Amino acid sequence: VGIGVWLRPAEDGLEVSSVLAGSPARDAGIAPGDLLVAADGHPLRGLSAEEAGRFIRGPEGTAVALVVRSGHQEREVEVSRERMAFDDVQARLAAPAVAHARVLQIGEGVADRLRRRLEELLAQGAQAVILDLRGNPGGLAEEAAEVAGLFVEDGPVARFREGDGELLATGDALAPLPLAVLVDGSTASAAELVAGAVQDHGRGVIIGTQTFGKG
Repeated sequence: VGIGVWLRPAEDGLEVSSVLAGSPARDAGIAPGDLLVAADGHPLRGLSAEEAGRFIRGPEGTAVALVVRSGHQEREVEVSRERMAFDDVQARLAAPAVAHARVLQIGEGVADRLRRRLEELLAQGAQAVILDLRGNPGGLAEEAAEVAGLFVEDGPVARFREGDGELLATGDALAPLPLAVLVDGSTASAAELVAGAVQDHGRGVIIGTQTFGKG
């Protein structure tokens, strides 16, 4: 139950990084790049997305009053809270021989779901892959390593500056077909780890605009 947005901290509130299609937020005119300044009278400045969720989420069928800033304009909108289901991996044949897989977030089990969907499309004749990470706010770093491991045979996905830990791409990679990764300014965190691993290992080409720059 929620309003259908992914959020990240910003200077004066929480920036909307992505909006779920068909969600109450989309119906209320909330768009990526908008800033949520307050929820039911509670200022959101300085809060994490998780902390702000205490004010934005609520029982199904209720509504939350949001102060939304778009550019220099602020407005108050009432957004209903609804139960939503969404597929975090959306894959299809974009052309007879091109698989297009969009990953909306990198949560638990995404790598396995992405593998199954891509294997289905490869069996249908796909000979190239577009991995679409636009608007992906990230998620679990360990899962990002699993996603990267679908395309990178072996090697580091990320190293941590403090300590000696690192994330490694391991396991059974898919067939090494031509790969393009789509990114934008809302590609963040764990999604950036995936795109960065593909780029660092020379596994594919990155297309789009500069990513969010988590950390």
